[in-house]
Amino acid sequence: MSQWIYIALFLGLTLVNLYGQSDMEVRAQLDSTDMLIGDQNALHIEWSGPHTLDRIQIRSDAWDSVPGLQWLEEVPVVHEKRKDSHRYIKRLPFTVFDTLNQTLPAMELSWEEAGKLQELRIQNLRLRVQPPPTVSEDWSPNEPIVREPLGWEDYRLYIFALALIVGLYLLYRYYKSTVVTREAKQFGDIQLDPHEEAYRALRALEELGYLESERYEAFQLELSRIVRRFLSRKYEISALESTTREIIAQLRNTPYPNDQLSTVKELLSMADLVKFAKAEPPGDFNRRMLDRAFHLVDFTNAYRS
Repeated sequence: MSQWIYIALFLGLTLVNLYGQSDMEVRAQLDSTDMLIGDQNALHIEWSGPHTLDRIQIRSDAWDSVPGLQWLEEVPVVHEKRKDSHRYIKRLPFTVFDTLNQTLPAMELSWEEAGKLQELRIQNLRLRVQPPPTVSEDWSPNEPIVREPLGWEDYRLYIFALALIVGLYLLYRYYKSTVVTREAKQFGDIQLDPHEEAYRALRALEELGYLESERYEAFQLELSRIVRRFLSRKYEISALESTTREIIAQLRNTPYPNDQLSTVKELLSMADLVKFAKAEPPGDFNRRMLDRAFHLVDFTNAYRS
């Protein structure tokens, strides 16, 4: 008996919800549910039905809480009329400057249809944002390369460069054996611990005022240099001149914890984006990157790898 009562209640609630329901069909979806940091995406909303819409209002402030999300230039509503039906299209372009993998907050829609106010909540939209991959593919020519025979004149530049390198090396050896050795004997060869050196460099970067003056490119490049210098000294790898992918590969052969590799990848990948793709992350994103760099130095110091 109770089973039939529940069925009757369910049918009653269904009929109540259908009463006064809009004649317009509303669809909402993301242009892409997977994207890279800094790429452009958009929320696509479409109304289709027999009525014209007098007003469309979209409350997108719920998405302002999504970390790193930034709205781009708004696109006007497009209205298409087809015989006895109408179609309204609205695109809300945005980008994200942080990694993300979650269901987005519900967004509220309202519109006037045939003199009646209709409301709807967009929900269950999931978005995943990943760091950009570091690509260094080997390219091969479509046709074999035909090389011309070289004469001794073609080697003059290499001979000059080799002579210059040898001369600079001998000058460096002389400087090390005289000036540097004399000063080391007098004052002692004192070198900072990698963690202390990184702390001082990060604090100095914070005091330069790059974030306050919105010099984000200079900030990201200097932050990347500090992190690379720290990893190079701490784990004895060649991080200063290596790509992000090469650094990650080298760290896998060190005591550095694998579950923290994503932090290094995110810090260095953002600098690559700023340098090569001319991305412009917001100020609060750069502040989070500085905090993660401090955390990286603190963690490896406590980990004592």
